[in-house]
Parts: sequence; C-alpha cells; structure tokens
Amino acid sequence: MRKLLLSISLIALMMSCSTQLIKTTAPFYTNIERVAQLHNGMSLEQIIANLGIEPFDVYHIQEDGSTVVIFNYRTKERIYKHRAKDKEARSNEASQTVGNVYYQTPGKL
Repeated sequence: MRKLLLSISLIALMMSCSTQLIKTTAPFYTNIERVAQLHNGMSLEQIIANLGIEPFDVYHIQEDGSTVVIFNYRTKERIYKHRAKDKEARSNEASQTVGNVYYQTPGKL
C-alpha cells in the first residue's frame, strides 16, 4: 500500500511539472496589401474593417482633441536558392512564389 501511494504521488508530481503552460499574447498584425487600400477621409470604423484588426494602441491629444491610432503590420519575405550569376531567377514571377515564407520585422502604422 505504501509503495502504491508513493508511486501515485510521484506520478502526480511529474505530471504537474510537465503541464505548465506559459501564456503570452502576441499583437495582431495586418499585411501591407491591406495597408495600401487605406486612403484619406476614412473613418476609424472603416480602417478597422479594412485592416481586419483592432488598433494596437490609441493616444488622445488633449490640446486639440485629436486621436492617434497605432496598428501593427508585417511584410512577407521569401528565402529561396538560386545561382548567384542568374539575375533573371531573382526577378521573375517564379521567384515570388517559391521558397520558404517568413515575416520581416514588424512595423507600426
């Protein structure tokens, strides 16, 4: 009985150590294609609908009552192999669709 209780306690201890989760919240990002569709005169609601994300940060300027809204965006890049002397391979349509996609350093808008 003592061995069984010790075994159960040891298993419970090991399981509690292995199931710890670290919770983090990453900011939401939009892409440059959606940013390019913005134009002067849009309301905040139209901008949010167009970008598909809520603002990351909001600043209110008390002197004139204006508001500054910050959104996060990232640009896609691709890594692919090509011959160093083959400039055509770097600028043709296929080079835009092959390779591994990764995201560049985020920017703020």
